[in-house]
Amino acid sequence: MVYATVRTILHPLFRGKVGNIIGSEHLPAHGPYLLAANHVDYLDGFYVALAVHESRGHDVFFLTKSNNYWWTRVTLPIDGTKKSDSVTDAAQYLRQGKIICNFIEGARNPLSHLLRGKTGTARLALHANVPVIPVGISSKPCKNFMRSVTNLIAERGNVTVKFGPAIDLGQFRGKESDYSLLQDATREIMRGLVPLTEKVYIG
Repeated sequence: MVYATVRTILHPLFRGKVGNIIGSEHLPAHGPYLLAANHVDYLDGFYVALAVHESRGHDVFFLTKSNNYWWTRVTLPIDGTKKSDSVTDAAQYLRQGKIICNFIEGARNPLSHLLRGKTGTARLALHANVPVIPVGISSKPCKNFMRSVTNLIAERGNVTVKFGPAIDLGQFRGKESDYSLLQDATREIMRGLVPLTEKVYIG
């Protein structure tokens, strides 16, 4: 009930903020799949979720180690004490057909270049054997959450969400997932983000 109410109230706000949704044809017709997105603003998750729901009618989920956002019903709890447990938990959600979004840079990034990608997305994609769809978000970076909320209301149509073709990780599948392999797979994903974000990648 809480989630339904919040979604009804906020949807027009977020829809007015997202001016363009590009490349929705690259989204699979059905789950599971992983979304690998860059991260600019505190509200990026809402923009990605809206773009996917409007394009395919799919709900997008985000992994969390806490229960702070229970009311959104779009967070999936994982055990943060061990990496292997986290991957196992997340893979189980994917096997249930869910769509999960990871912000592969690991932090909000207002810079003109992409941060070095974290290997968790590649690790999960290879473990669960699911497609990875790159997502480029272009928006105005904000210094704090309240500023993001203010811009949500005051500035309209200045967020663009772009989906790219699925990243081919076939060359990495069936091999031992050591750190070197995961780094190479992550670089492959990050290269897919470059044309969607108009940022360079120096990782």
